[in-house]
Amino acid sequence: MKPHATSPAIDCDAMPSPTGAKTIVLVDLLSKHPEGLTAAQAAREIGFTANLVYRILRTLAELGWVTQREDSSAYVLTNRLLQIAGPQVGEESLTFAAHQPLREMRDALGETVQLLIELEGKVSVLEQFRGTQALQVSGQVGMRVPMYSCAPGKALLAAWSEEKQNEWLRGRGRSLKQFTSSTITKKTELKKELQAAAASGSKAFTVSRSRLKIAIINLSQPSP
Repeated sequence: MKPHATSPAIDCDAMPSPTGAKTIVLVDLLSKHPEGLTAAQAAREIGFTANLVYRILRTLAELGWVTQREDSSAYVLTNRLLQIAGPQVGEESLTFAAHQPLREMRDALGETVQLLIELEGKVSVLEQFRGTQALQVSGQVGMRVPMYSCAPGKALLAAWSEEKQNEWLRGRGRSLKQFTSSTITKKTELKKELQAAAASGSKAFTVSRSRLKIAIINLSQPSP
């Protein structure tokens, strides 16, 4: 069976391993839905039988590639792929090498601490240590958000060369999508923020105040 038009135009049954191809298509679909999808939702989206999708998802769950949310039974990707193919520090994965400093920072601040990288023009959460405060804000490992809408993304952008920044901006179209009344939508305004952050040198950091979600403030500094 061929996937619906909402999924990649791939005839999985024509592949050397149809089930293998369908597994990859399903993983790709989940990557576009950080909130997760139930087996039924995924089956409707890509046009595979519900039974096949369920069996693939259960297999991926057993192998640690997906996990099932308790509140909705939706399946979400874990950071397994990033652990295998993600950035490295020496012979260790970046995620593993960052565990101790991330934990120490979380313990010192009491706030949620995240490790993020740029991935396909967005920032992606590689690892996260939830805060110890009664009221805390956190995301999900693997989630992606627009770079201009959050402090981590702006911190990475500010550390880039002007040429790389301009290349990234050209790929964003005429304007930047607005998420809240505080979201930066003008490229000239974003450039001013990036230049101000870069001018601070090694002490540079960025702040985002309700740019992606109302009442959420985050602060970030790029790692060399």
